[in-house]
Amino acid sequence: MADAPHAHTLQRKYLEITQDLIVFGLCLMLFAGMGIKLFHLARSMLAGTDFSLVIGDILFLLVLLELFRLLLIYLEEHRVSVSTMVEVGIVSTLREVILRGALHIEWPQLLVICFFILTLATVLRHSGIRLEYEGSIPDKRHLTPSTERRLGSPLSAAGSRTAGDGLK
Repeated sequence: MADAPHAHTLQRKYLEITQDLIVFGLCLMLFAGMGIKLFHLARSMLAGTDFSLVIGDILFLLVLLELFRLLLIYLEEHRVSVSTMVEVGIVSTLREVILRGALHIEWPQLLVICFFILTLATVLRHSGIRLEYEGSIPDKRHLTPSTERRLGSPLSAAGSRTAGDGLK
């Protein structure tokens, strides 16, 4: 019975390695798909094509890049970035509206799309996914580069701050 916890940690280790290999394979396939799509986009631009199709392809590449970033975050931190998933949802919804044309979408469906985008934007802004660190010291691992630049170096050399050291 003493070996049971060790066996579970060993199984978990192999399962995590298997998951990482699967995600790495997905990254490679997504990267290859982006390269193929970029090649087709360049070829269609040289041949002269409809501008809305080019914009749709560019937005599709941006969605693929965000998905690639999501997979990289998973490989680095073993967590799924909800903010990246919400951003992908917003961009892909807007892409579909642009491709179909807002004038060609019936008003009830357009109303639902607007409500969906507003809901995703509200989730992104107010649910604590992206926090503005005012008065609290964030965990250094979860800082975005822009937040880190804005805050400077929030942690002292000792790695902690006193309660009176508020950020302005």
